[in-house]
Amino acid sequence: MDISLRDKNPGAATCVRSKLKITAMQTGTGNPPTRLIASPQNIGTLRRRLGIVFCRERTGPHPINGYLIDHAEGLILVDTGDTARKSDRGYMPTLNPGFRNIDIRVAPEEEIGQQLNAMGIRSADVRLVVLTHLHHDHTRGSPLFSAQPNPCFCGRLQTCQAQGQLGRRDSRQVARLV
Repeated sequence: MDISLRDKNPGAATCVRSKLKITAMQTGTGNPPTRLIASPQNIGTLRRRLGIVFCRERTGPHPINGYLIDHAEGLILVDTGDTARKSDRGYMPTLNPGFRNIDIRVAPEEEIGQQLNAMGIRSADVRLVVLTHLHHDHTRGSPLFSAQPNPCFCGRLQTCQAQGQLGRRDSRQVARLV
């Protein structure tokens, strides 16, 4: 992909060209209940959540993707995907009925670390990790980067949630990253 970057100065006549290479990496598949995707918003929170928990109709398997951006200033990883350990007994919270109703499958070779290794990239080679949001299917590969000096960015609201500042705790691994 060839992207033109223009100076924000309207009087400037210069144009800098930069080449980006974006690689999509499938880090598993998700098969969510139909009500999770197309739930009526006007029926109330409790009724909507119960509809999601008890819905048996599925939307079909969808890819869960992470994206590696090869930028002139370094490699950028957008989302880290889920982990193959998700299928291990006791890995996901058992008291949250929502987790029992989400069908996510990740083969060990689909994990982000395995895919980067297959491309000859170490986790330390990634300059920046961007998390679009803090759902497990986007963040469970993040511990791979927690020991590295890689900056990790996600939205302010998501960061506050991960740190428990809004009364909700999310992945401890992500909280350590941000």
